[in-house]
Amino acid sequence: MATQRAQALPFALGWQPIEQTAAHGTLREHATRWRAFPIREQLQHDRQRVSALTWHVGDWHLDLSKQAWDVSVLQALLDLTHATALPQAIAALFAGEPVNLTERRAALHMAYRGSAQPPAAQRDRFVSEETRLAAFVAAYRSGALEGFSGAPLDTVVNIGIGGSDLGPRLVCEAFAHWGIARHGTVRFVANLDPSDFVTTTAELDPARTLFLVTSKSFSTAETLSNTRLARLWLARHFGVTPDDPRLNGHFVAVTNAVEKAEAHGFDSNRIFWLPEWVGGRYSLWSAVGLPIALAYGWETFAALRSGAAEIDRHFQSAPLEANVPVLLGLLSVWLATYLAQQQMAVLPYAHGLQLLPAWYQQLEMESNGKRVRFDGSTAPYPTAMAVWGMAGTLGQHAFHQWFYQGTQPIPIEFVAFAPEPAAADDDPLLRARADAEAALAANAVAQAEALLLGRSEAEAFTQVRAQGRTEADARALAPFLAIPGNRPSSFLLASRQRPETLGQLLALYEHATFVRGWLWGVNPFDQFGVELGKQMARQIETRCDAPHDPSTAQLLTWLKKAAR
Repeated sequence: MATQRAQALPFALGWQPIEQTAAHGTLREHATRWRAFPIREQLQHDRQRVSALTWHVGDWHLDLSKQAWDVSVLQALLDLTHATALPQAIAALFAGEPVNLTERRAALHMAYRGSAQPPAAQRDRFVSEETRLAAFVAAYRSGALEGFSGAPLDTVVNIGIGGSDLGPRLVCEAFAHWGIARHGTVRFVANLDPSDFVTTTAELDPARTLFLVTSKSFSTAETLSNTRLARLWLARHFGVTPDDPRLNGHFVAVTNAVEKAEAHGFDSNRIFWLPEWVGGRYSLWSAVGLPIALAYGWETFAALRSGAAEIDRHFQSAPLEANVPVLLGLLSVWLATYLAQQQMAVLPYAHGLQLLPAWYQQLEMESNGKRVRFDGSTAPYPTAMAVWGMAGTLGQHAFHQWFYQGTQPIPIEFVAFAPEPAAADDDPLLRARADAEAALAANAVAQAEALLLGRSEAEAFTQVRAQGRTEADARALAPFLAIPGNRPSSFLLASRQRPETLGQLLALYEHATFVRGWLWGVNPFDQFGVELGKQMARQIETRCDAPHDPSTAQLLTWLKKAAR
């Protein structure tokens, strides 16, 4: 019955495949007009375009006026949201309905932000776990937690991968760059490659190190392998066996599989619950965010959650035409499904957010990188775009050349912050920092404008002539200097860098991902595709002589020879 109820939910709410809607035909007509990306001309001739395609929420200003759409496209996309019952889907998400259809679960990560209620049968446990987490954080930060030798634990190493790593790592990286006070040291180990563990722990004192082991299933191969390395590392330092129970004080587990963690030797009072209704890539708000709270304090962690909660309220209550997560989601549906864009670059002009592209990459591609829809049919249109990027201004010296003069224009999303006011005193270092922050913001704005405006061949000719070159040289060089322009971009600009601001940004992206998944008819809360590779890796590890395709067989033969 639960399976049937979950699978029937979209249809009960009124979802239908987008190709069956009237809005779909309208959008296809608009697409023929917009495939040439006449953005520059639209901005020149439509004086209302900027005001009509910019919005504000929380600390963020969103400018979508440089994207390849207009208000008529937006209206058709809004019509599509009603035809596919998006408002009802948003309500169902927050009500705890089983929007994770294939796994027959709710998706209630918002409960950790106070924006939704956990299932009634688990509310007492939820409250109790939050109290336990806060108490553990307080004990760690006060120096009350001691390890094998009695030394206080003041170094955290998080062992996890995917959603158990990217979110907390991103937040800790951002807070470090934003000057938020940190207690002790926090580091992260994720890769199966043992060099990740070795280099991360190389300069750490085992006597003062606490390992946080995060795995929802407690069967993640990479995490279990690194946990084994951690036990061996501690055991060698203290001269004991890896299963010595005195090492347990150096370990904490975050999992849904409490019994498995206990079977691996974790003390029950050091295991924190991760509910089944919290997906890994949406989990940083839960006990998975423990590295954030331990390093930066429970109050800072609460502020991060508070920022996300502000977006939750906005997502639930704002009209669709002014609902920023909805608008971000609709834009991506338009770009991927109707303009056939296959990738999107995310460029944070803030070094503290250098991990944002990787976090967003997992969020979108693992959530919506699917082709089978709610009704079991294969989507007859493109779904998720590939997401990649790099912190600005580093990308300007790596791949922006391709943006400007390559043959495949792609949408770009700039994320930037207003620079801090210049210091009132005469401290030259503070003034230099303020100057650099202003230059960073200027670079972000300039890149978006340059990609839009481009440079004509005639303009290039004039510039070369102005440098004193001959007319023949200028005519020969001008085609190479010409930049077509009309490259589409979005701009997210925040007024300040604080935990609430980052919480807002991450929640914006989370809800935009849900919007895209719902319209495309794919479940953004499962990830069955990645399981096949894991299964085959286990088969190869245990039975290298099993039949394989000729190419794989050759690789395995070479590996065997190289290992001798």
